[in-house]
Amino acid sequence: MEVSDLNVRDAVVSNNLDVNNFLKVTGDAEVSNNLDVNNFLKVTGDVDVSNNLDVNNFLKVTGDVDVSNNLDVNNFLKVTGNAEVSNNLDVNNVLTVTGDVDFSKNLNVNEFLTVAGDVVFSNNLEVKEFLMVGGNANVSNNLDVNNVLTVSGDVYFSTNLDVNNFLTVAGDVVFSKNLDVNNFLKVTGEAEVNGHLSVSNGDLYVDSGDMQVSGGNLFVHNGNSYQSKTGKGNILVGDWKSQEGTIQGSHNIMSGDPSAFELNRINSYGGIVTGDANSALKPYASIIGGGGSTADGKMSVVVGGTGNHATGDYSTVTGGTTNHATGMESSVSGGEGNDAVADKSTVSGGDSNKAKAELSSVSGGFGNNAEGKWSTVTGGNEQVASGDYAVA
Repeated sequence: MEVSDLNVRDAVVSNNLDVNNFLKVTGDAEVSNNLDVNNFLKVTGDVDVSNNLDVNNFLKVTGDVDVSNNLDVNNFLKVTGNAEVSNNLDVNNVLTVTGDVDFSKNLNVNEFLTVAGDVVFSNNLEVKEFLMVGGNANVSNNLDVNNVLTVSGDVYFSTNLDVNNFLTVAGDVVFSKNLDVNNFLKVTGEAEVNGHLSVSNGDLYVDSGDMQVSGGNLFVHNGNSYQSKTGKGNILVGDWKSQEGTIQGSHNIMSGDPSAFELNRINSYGGIVTGDANSALKPYASIIGGGGSTADGKMSVVVGGTGNHATGDYSTVTGGTTNHATGMESSVSGGEGNDAVADKSTVSGGDSNKAKAELSSVSGGFGNNAEGKWSTVTGGNEQVASGDYAVA
C-alpha cells in the first residue's frame, strides 16, 4: 500500500506500507513487515516494529519503542520513552532518547546520540559526532565515538572503547578491555582499566582521586631518545602545569613550589631536583634539598645547604653555604665559602678554605690553602701547604 499523508489513531501494519509525506499515529503502532516513510513519522503511543522501518526525514515517538529488525532514519529520531532495538539501527543525523535504551545489535549514528536514561549496548556502537548519556552505560561490545562522549552515571565497558576527542564520565568507570582516547579523558569518580589505556595528543586528569600502579611499572619518557631534551617525559611533583613552558629537560624528577619567586630548574636529562630555587643544568646532575644551589657539572650533586655550586664534572657539595666544588671529581663537605678548585681535591669544612692542587685537601680552619699536589692543611688560620706532599 502506498499513500501520501496518513493520520490514524492506532496502526497495525501486517504488510508493506509506503508513505511519501507524513504518517502520524496518536495511539500504538505495530509493524509486522516493512514500513517506508519518505518524510515524517510521529507516534504518540508505543511502537513495535518486527521488520524493517525506513524513515527518510523525521521519526518521533513519545512512548516506548521496540524494534526487532533494522531501523533506518536518515535525519532525526527522538524517543521520549524507552527504546529496545534487537537488530541494527542507523541514524544519519540525531538520535535522542529520554528513557532507557537497550541495543542488541549494531547502532550507527552519524551526528548526535543523546540518552537521558540508562543505556545497554550488546553490540557495536558507532557515533560520528556526539554521544551523551544521562544515566548509566553498559557496553558489551565495541564503542567508537569520533568526537565527544559524556556519561553522567556509571560506565562499564566489556570490550574496546575508541574516542577521538573527549571522554567525560561523572561516575565510576570499569574498562575490561582497551581504551583509546586521542584527546581528553576526565573521570570524576573511580576508574578501573583491566586492559590497555592509551591517551594520544591530550591529557589524562584524575580529579579528587588517586592513581595507583599495582603489580606493574610506571614508564615515563618523552617519546624520543633518552638524551633528547624536549621538556617532556619528566615526573613533576607539584602543580607545575602552569609552568610547563619553563621545563627544558627530559627524563628527570623534580619537586618544588611552582609559585615560588625563583623556580627550580632542570635543563638536561637523568637528574633529580628538590628544594627551592635550585638548578640542575647538566646531564645526570642532581640537587637534593636546600636552596639557591646549582649543579652545573655532568653527574654533579649538591645535597642541602644554600647557595652551593657543584660545577666540576662528578663533583659534590654536601651542606654548608656558598661552597664551590670546581674541579672534576672534587668535593666540599660543609662550612662556608670553601672551594675545591683542582681535580679530585677536597675541603672538609671551615671557612674560606681552598684546595688548589690536584688531590690536595683542607680539613677545616679559616682562610687555608692547599697549593701543592697531594698537600694537606689540617686546620688553623691562613695556613698554606705549598709543596707537593706538604702538610700544614
